[in-house]
Amino acid sequence: MKKDIIYKRMRNKRLSKYACSDSKAITLKKDEEDFRPRFFRDADRIIYSLSYTRYIDKTQVFTFTENDNISKRITHVQFVSKIARTIGRALELNEDLIEAASLGHDLGHPPFGHCGEKALSELSLKYEGKVFAHNVQSVRTLMDLENNGDGKNISVQVLDAILCHNGELLEETYYPVKKSKDEFLEEYNKCYDSLDNSKILHPMTLEGCVVRISDIVSYAGKDIEDAIRLGIIKKEDIPKSITDILGDNNAEIVNTLVTDIIDNSYNKPYIKLSKEVFNALNLLIQFNYEHIYHVINAKEEVKYYAVMYEKLFETYLKALENKDLANDIYSVFLKDMSNEYISGTSDARKVIDWYVANGVLRIRTHADCTEPSLKTVEALCELRDEMKDLVDIQVVAFPQNGVFTAPENYDLLRKSLEMGADVVGGAPHLEYTREDGVREVETVYDLAQEFGRIIDIHIDETGDPESKFVEVMAKESINRGMGEISTASHTTAMHNYNNHYAYKLIGNIAKAGMNMITNPFDNAVLQNRMDGYPRKRGVTRVDEMLARG
Repeated sequence: MKKDIIYKRMRNKRLSKYACSDSKAITLKKDEEDFRPRFFRDADRIIYSLSYTRYIDKTQVFTFTENDNISKRITHVQFVSKIARTIGRALELNEDLIEAASLGHDLGHPPFGHCGEKALSELSLKYEGKVFAHNVQSVRTLMDLENNGDGKNISVQVLDAILCHNGELLEETYYPVKKSKDEFLEEYNKCYDSLDNSKILHPMTLEGCVVRISDIVSYAGKDIEDAIRLGIIKKEDIPKSITDILGDNNAEIVNTLVTDIIDNSYNKPYIKLSKEVFNALNLLIQFNYEHIYHVINAKEEVKYYAVMYEKLFETYLKALENKDLANDIYSVFLKDMSNEYISGTSDARKVIDWYVANGVLRIRTHADCTEPSLKTVEALCELRDEMKDLVDIQVVAFPQNGVFTAPENYDLLRKSLEMGADVVGGAPHLEYTREDGVREVETVYDLAQEFGRIIDIHIDETGDPESKFVEVMAKESINRGMGEISTASHTTAMHNYNNHYAYKLIGNIAKAGMNMITNPFDNAVLQNRMDGYPRKRGVTRVDEMLARG
């Protein structure tokens, strides 16, 4: 009895005659029912998906910003959901359908927003003969990629709203177009033939129309707000022909648009904007393109993204062709995928699917500069120059055995810097004596000043509590004013220092303004191997250093 009551309560909502009720839901596969309504269950499946988790660091509009107040893709879809559900509740539409489509509409966006989408589409055409569009990939993600390649059984109405959400195309009035399951699948497949095919789609439900206009409402004013916060534009730059009608901040713009949509759409079989508000919103979108999107996505930036995508694409494709099982595309992406997906998907398509969520932009690599030929230094410098349009690589001239343990090591370190190494490295705890270790640290700073390089020293990477070279780094950084360009790596001996000395040392490190890098995955295993039990951790004092700034 309780189950029946709960079942009815979950479905006891008043809907407009133009709404899509859960009883009309179309599924691609049979599914067992539970107490949740069909579209409510779709929203659950989307929000708990792996692709939803990957929203977290994806670009909305602004890439490479360190301002945490700027929108990411994860906040954008939440804004869309809230705005769309507000409109849906006022119009007595199915809020569950609206929420599911809103939260899932951008699952297929690759890194770097629409610039990344364009670069990936060009690669898709080259290797697959098919275009790539994020709205189509969002549907593909839910139908074919989630659940280890078996897909999630999401209702057709939700998938259709996602497919048809194109937020770059503003219309004054949105009419739903009735479709069957087969008609939806036909539209979906045609979208791989041409990008234009995505632009002519219309949702099959009024709820889908709400999601589509809400996508625009959510970003139009928020992008203005973010651009002002980043100093790209000023509020005074926005024309009065826009602000007099819509307002001059995101809160006013959203309120004006949502209110106007509700007023003009209530008890109607369509979603509509008034003529005045539609024209003002159209002007706002044009303003955003001219003063924000085209500015931040200059030709140089777009080219940079395109080269990066192509290089990574070729790398992953080669890994598939050579069956390089150690590559991430195998060890992370394909390892749990179904046999049907692996056997039924081309290598190029696998790379595209993998691409949607991943990208590495900065690498620091240590080249041993104590071997006489310096081939490693030469090779890494060549690779850095070759890949400069794809990824920023810093080559560290690293004296693997110390600077003064062999008479030729100092000259080899100098030659590595003359060859173009970006960073001066060191390992003073490997020298024969304390005095030589101190001299190595001083030498590294001398060379950094002479060649205009930054510093990264593997220092005190030992369990020996008497290894105290980081104090020398702190002193040199303070005396020479070089703390900002100096990095102390590992510093595992610090774990074994007595607390009084460690407190003084950490204060000097903070005063110097040095950078600290720890490597707990290795150091927790490699350090303190000579201890009995209990064995010390072998990881530096991260919490204490953070607490001291």
